Amino acid sequence: MSSSSTSSSEAGNTDAMSRVPVVAQAKTLVVVAIVTLIMLAAWEWHLRAESLGEQPARPVAVAVDRVRTPAPEGTRRVVFLGSSRAQFGISPNIVQSELGKNWEVRNAALSYGNGFAQLHASLDWFEAGDVIVVECLPFTCFTGYRTELELAFEREARDSGIGPAERLVTSLIKQHLLLARGQTVPSDALRDAVRGGVGVAAPVGDPAAESNNITTHPDGWLEYTGGFNHELAAAVLADLTTHTFDDRDARLTRALRTLRDDLQTLDERGAAVLFVRLPSEGEYSRQEELLFPRSSFWSRLEREAPGRCWHFADFAATRNMITLDHTHLPSASAKAYSRWLGVRLKRFVESEHR
Repeated sequence: MSSSSTSSSEAGNTDAMSRVPVVAQAKTLVVVAIVTLIMLAAWEWHLRAESLGEQPARPVAVAVDRVRTPAPEGTRRVVFLGSSRAQFGISPNIVQSELGKNWEVRNAALSYGNGFAQLHASLDWFEAGDVIVVECLPFTCFTGYRTELELAFEREARDSGIGPAERLVTSLIKQHLLLARGQTVPSDALRDAVRGGVGVAAPVGDPAAESNNITTHPDGWLEYTGGFNHELAAAVLADLTTHTFDDRDARLTRALRTLRDDLQTLDERGAAVLFVRLPSEGEYSRQEELLFPRSSFWSRLEREAPGRCWHFADFAATRNMITLDHTHLPSASAKAYSRWLGVRLKRFVESEHR
């Protein structure tokens, strides 16, 4: 470009700027400066709060963090969503040992969690290569049942106001700012400090309320080493029969309508979704079949996700597992189920690449 054309271009820009009133230019600069300062101050406060450990170690925060944090470079994620059945029944470390070193397995289930609702609330955070395993307790998934924990999860998962692209940018900024200050990335420090913590008073009937014989592992697995708990079995059964809705068929229709759209979105993005039904037995199993007949509930889900619904009763390795209360798995059963699930997940992901 010649010097004369460059000069004319610069002159044009100057003329354009000159047409903006000086007062307007000054106001714009002031607004930009104020907004910038506010954002920097808010960001610094956020970082300082995280680095000082001021963010509460709540189950919801831990679960949301496990969903939002991307997999380390060179690995893929498996994320478990659902209720305390998944917390007690699935050991991420055992599943990961079956999948291999290129996987990171996370348990983001919540007490009384609703896997369908968690999946929908977390939609923006799942990426290509992710495998999402939704634990389907009919009482929650098939009715749209909500607890305060579940509602809090939905709020915190959705209220970030940013999508995957913005998250990648802001996480890089956060990381570089903290490294410049000689500190660790807060999400890492926070996760190391609080993941696996129960942290809140458990509702009646929640096995986490029975602290004896329960070990909370860093990966989120709640390992129960005691014997059969008759009082807990009665309380869990009472919850099922007390809170089950009369319009559960209509609720399932609404839930599946949303799920259908979510599955299409995730399939187009390259994320796989699987549904598992963990073991039940005894009176709980009988009441569940009465209130949620498999032919009316689980079979409808199977039609929405053919080949991706794994019911414990369909497999010899899982159909006769011993429970601690007719519906949660104790240590030995949970280890066996986790190994079985890890092997089956490995076959699934390997078949995807054929």
